[in-house]
Amino acid sequence: MLANGGLTRMLLLMLLLAMCSGCLTPRLNNTERLIAHPQFKSAVIAAPNWTEDALKTIADLEREIEAGD
Repeated sequence: MLANGGLTRMLLLMLLLAMCSGCLTPRLNNTERLIAHPQFKSAVIAAPNWTEDALKTIADLEREIEAGD
C-alpha cells in the first residue's frame, strides 16, 4: 500500500480530511494535531489502515460536534 508514493498519498488524504472537518462554531483540529505529530509517519508505516480509519473517525466525530448534531 505504501509503495510508489503510497505514503505521500496517505499524507495528502489525511491533510484533506483535516481541511474538510467543517468551519462552523469552534473549530476542532485534532486530526491536524495528530498529523503534525513527529511520530505520525511511523504510525502510517506501521499501521496504515488503522491510522487512516482512526483519522477518518476523528474527523467525522469532530464534524458532528461542530454541526451541533
